[in-house]
Amino acid sequence: MHIPTVLLTALSFLVLLGLKTALDFHLAPRLVRWLSGLPSRGIFRFKWTNLRGEWDVLWGAGGSSDFQDESRRKAKLTIWQFGPYCYGEFVTGGSSYAMFSRIRENYLVGDWYATEDSHGYFGALQLFLRSERRLEGKWIGHSKSVVDVRADLFEVTRRDR
Repeated sequence: MHIPTVLLTALSFLVLLGLKTALDFHLAPRLVRWLSGLPSRGIFRFKWTNLRGEWDVLWGAGGSSDFQDESRRKAKLTIWQFGPYCYGEFVTGGSSYAMFSRIRENYLVGDWYATEDSHGYFGALQLFLRSERRLEGKWIGHSKSVVDVRADLFEVTRRDR
């Protein structure tokens, strides 16, 4: 038995197990951004829909008086992807937002939040993967300043490359 080979194999297994655990327990949204350039098929054993890149996003106001103007509900979304995990960021109306999600079958399912106050304005989203160019679905969320839970449409279209 060759000890360095056994140690290297064990170390590789532990690193991959730690990475998978961090991703599964939602501990690593920024880790996805950092790892998005690495090939992941060897880890996850599946070829996922490629969502990495620049997107245009438009969401419904959900009854919010702050977002009645459509220009405040449009933004450029940048998505980083590592296997089935996606991390995205966009800025609108002077506020920054992020999303951390996972591809499950034909859906992108995850959370969104304001980056300045992730406990102040946040929620969930579920988007149908219509194609590698278009995602459609709904967001649901609330803020600490309003008791109501709101929901509306969420549409994402890939920018031309």
